[in-house]
Amino acid sequence: TPFALEGVGGDAPHRRSLGWAALAGGFLGAGVTYALEAFSAGVAYPFNAGDRPYQSWPVFLIAPFEIGVLCAGVFGFICLLLTTGLPRLNHPFFDLEDSDRVSRDRFMLAFATPADEEKARSLRGALDGALAVREVEL
Repeated sequence: TPFALEGVGGDAPHRRSLGWAALAGGFLGAGVTYALEAFSAGVAYPFNAGDRPYQSWPVFLIAPFEIGVLCAGVFGFICLLLTTGLPRLNHPFFDLEDSDRVSRDRFMLAFATPADEEKARSLRGALDGALAVREVEL
């Protein structure tokens, strides 16, 4: 719409997969980094520095934390792109006639047709005063 409307957009569905993807990515990145550090310091190249144990876990927590935060951000961003269908540079809806005027001086309402055709017809019938009502298959 060319300006904000009160009460429009409040019923949008919420997806909660983004947080879970970021959490899983963070734990996966941190776990792989810690395992790599533990393997390299304790098995592949054990080095006795000052008679300290090979598995000194307090020293190994800094890099897994940082890599975990990085992986959480990357996984969250990838999940965001996948759930929103991006990067899609052009939606077929914008190829319709008069869609270029939507952001300037017109309103356009688009909704997916529900499975019930009668409900779709009643929604179209409720648009009194519309300049045009079109049914387009995308």
